[in-house]
Amino acid sequence: SEVAKRAAEVGAKILALQIKFEEMEIATTVPLANMRLEFQKLKEIANDQLLTEIERIDALEKAMNVQRNIAKIEGDLLQMRIDKMILEQSLNDTDRKGKLELQKLLEEQLQFEEHAQKKIAGLRALQSGLEKKWYKDRADAIKWDKLQQEKYAKWLIENAERETQAKKDELEKQIKDRKDATKQSQELLDA
Repeated sequence: SEVAKRAAEVGAKILALQIKFEEMEIATTVPLANMRLEFQKLKEIANDQLLTEIERIDALEKAMNVQRNIAKIEGDLLQMRIDKMILEQSLNDTDRKGKLELQKLLEEQLQFEEHAQKKIAGLRALQSGLEKKWYKDRADAIKWDKLQQEKYAKWLIENAERETQAKKDELEKQIKDRKDATKQSQELLDA
């Protein structure tokens, strides 16, 4: 009969999906644990006040990428569970308990996506704060550098003016001394 044939096809799809889900779950368990650990380490680096803003921003970008990978894998696993539930529901339209379970899975999926977005948004907020501080520090350093250059230029000018005045005073003294020596010599010759 047509109903039995359809049930067998859906049953085969459910079984294939269940096998695929279990294989993916087995294949991703350790990598997901490693990614979560890496994510935590990168967050620690990003929050380390002793590091430079560049190092912290780099860690944040890496943490966001790791979180995106985690969210993709977990989202794919959850989607497989939902797909399996939908297939099971297609066989039995009157199972209210199954419909409720499907709705809870769909709700879990939305909450999961919201949670993943909040984590990434929190990292982005920290990143933008660090970048803003870095740009401000750079601007302050440039202003400080310019101010120091202006002070140095002013010092060079003042120093050059002092040296010029000292040389002028020395020349005027030498001229006066020569005039005095010439005057004394003339007085001796006249006497």
